[in-house]
Amino acid sequence: MNKEELIKERNKKIQKKRKIEYFIDAARQIIDNESIQNITIRKVGELAGYNSATIYKYFDDLNHLKFFAAMTYLEDYIDEIPNYIKDVNSSKEIYFKVWDCFIDKSFDIPNIYQALFLAELKKDMELYVEEFYNIFPLDIKKHPAYIQEMLRSNSLNRRSKILMDKCVEEGLINEENAGMVDDIIISVYENYLGRVYKKLIPANEAKRIVEKYMREIFNRFS
Repeated sequence: MNKEELIKERNKKIQKKRKIEYFIDAARQIIDNESIQNITIRKVGELAGYNSATIYKYFDDLNHLKFFAAMTYLEDYIDEIPNYIKDVNSSKEIYFKVWDCFIDKSFDIPNIYQALFLAELKKDMELYVEEFYNIFPLDIKKHPAYIQEMLRSNSLNRRSKILMDKCVEEGLINEENAGMVDDIIISVYENYLGRVYKKLIPANEAKRIVEKYMREIFNRFS
């Protein structure tokens, strides 16, 4: 590829990123003023100043657009992790604290995290995550290597397993129990996220319960 072609390709990528940003910003306006459930292609197009056909050049469908818009809300969680783990040394406490951060942030905006981790997507979720971070790279160099690995995955099971594997490596829990404990904790989390989302329980009460249960479950089998 010659210099002229390289410049053309670079400009094409810049233009694509800008268009996607326009649509994500418009979707976020709808989320902040109404809710993620109220996002439609028509509304996004009107806010961004483009027709629906243009949006479909950059997104597979409405759920793809919603997913990308929801991904931007993870920045607050990612930025807060260092504050949660700064005085922590053992893998077990890091496991708890990273989960605490995730619980605190997700229960404050349950509709966003429901859209992220329970999304009905046309392609595999990991492909969309990879696509998103190729366009909007993560600034996670300040995190330990395995925390970086965790953050690059958008599978809740995979994220938790990466943290749990460090606990297994340090002999804090055996491998067989680790998988079971992870499954139970994720099930409890998803159950209470759903309750908060449906307004069946206040967020602060749900946070307290899940964080307590997580520690009790881990300690019972470690």
